[in-house]
Amino acid sequence: MGIVISRKPGQYRPELVELLINRLRGGLGKEFVVIDLNEVSPDYINNLPVDAVVNTACPRIGIDDLDRFAKPVINAGDVLKVNTLDLSNLLVW
Repeated sequence: MGIVISRKPGQYRPELVELLINRLRGGLGKEFVVIDLNEVSPDYINNLPVDAVVNTACPRIGIDDLDRFAKPVINAGDVLKVNTLDLSNLLVW
């Protein structure tokens, strides 16, 4: 699994990486790598050597371009949810 962080202005959210590391490693027991990209796009994601990615950039990336990704793209807000039925942070985190 990869945690993708974008350097694009307005999408750079480094504070989410620490939260995701704690959740993935401690809460879910998952191994991961942090991937730093200038731009998050299907072309980059599809060529990464991971099975799935957690997106910390714009949450619309995993929704609008879903049909262009060859692997699962999970938004950070969905990974960080404690209650999976809570839809309050679907697009904003």
